[in-house]
Amino acid sequence: PSRPGFEPSVSVVIAVYNEESFICERIENIFSGSYPAGKTEVLVGSDGSTDRTNEILSSFNAPGFRPFLFPQRRGKAGVLNDLLKDARGEIVVFSDANTVFMPDTIAELVKPFSDPSVGAVTGELVLQSGHQSVGGDGEVSYWRFENWLKHAESDAGSTLGASGGVYAIRKSLWRPLPYEKSIVDDFVIPMNVLKAGRVVKYSRTARAFEKTAGSVRGEFTRKVRIGASNFNGIPEFRELLHPRYGFVSFALWSHKILRWLVPFFLIAITLSAL
Repeated sequence: PSRPGFEPSVSVVIAVYNEESFICERIENIFSGSYPAGKTEVLVGSDGSTDRTNEILSSFNAPGFRPFLFPQRRGKAGVLNDLLKDARGEIVVFSDANTVFMPDTIAELVKPFSDPSVGAVTGELVLQSGHQSVGGDGEVSYWRFENWLKHAESDAGSTLGASGGVYAIRKSLWRPLPYEKSIVDDFVIPMNVLKAGRVVKYSRTARAFEKTAGSVRGEFTRKVRIGASNFNGIPEFRELLHPRYGFVSFALWSHKILRWLVPFFLIAITLSAL
């Protein structure tokens, strides 16, 4: 339970690229929440957008809103590194342009931080299939299981990765992301929190919503990109694979590493069968 009156300052950071269809509604969605407006700032970094995103960001006027228009596209990690340099909040909330928060999402994300041992909190991302398709419905089913697994890990000690559209960390635990290679920020950032000796908690009451890609091809392409980026991130947290980290090491091997190795296991099984 959180301490009464626990309301630290919050910085919401979002890296975007060509999001003219969503960005205005997204910013309004954040500011319409129940968390005190005077303790909330929103930083949006445009990663070399070529549509009307920069124009929309420049014209948006709201207390606590700060746009950052980067001329060249560098990737999400580079944008986040720059945004975090300017973030003033004690708690940093990460989100995406296509995510929708509930009115109390930020407040619920912040609550667990009243415990000093908590370094990061991931909310519950609810995927909605915008199309009646095998790809979209399959991703929704998979994500429900993934959320259950995160919740179980959190109850056992600490969950590992976060849900990219709705998670938060203590600003003091931020470490710049490697930008020379593709990585998954919502996995590497919580790993840095675990390396710092804090825990990552899962909050079922901090809910957010996103729509799926809606096709098998779209979801496959997204999974391939995420899988490749996860392999790139292994050097960033390899020390946590050592058994001395107890449950974190066990969860990392069982939840992540073995899953990523499944394609290689399948190839080996096929070759041995032949």
